[in-house]
Amino acid sequence: MAGWILWALLTDLVQQGRTDFTNRELRLDPRTRLPDVSDNLEARLILLQRRLAERDACVRIEKTGRGRLRLSALRPLRLEAIG
Repeated sequence: MAGWILWALLTDLVQQGRTDFTNRELRLDPRTRLPDVSDNLEARLILLQRRLAERDACVRIEKTGRGRLRLSALRPLRLEAIG
């Protein structure tokens, strides 16, 4: 599910230039494919943030407040859907 969350964030960044997001909107976004039951989105985002940092990825996720996050890219991105 972290992949779907990241894909939704990156899509909005590339298509709309958006960098700021809320947990609430991610939870309601059908692209994230989160289950209807109570899911710990915050924990998923922390793990995703750590994985990106460990892999020295060109994108970063940082918490900017309660229930808020910012996505930043260190270089221009181009997304391609596979399959």
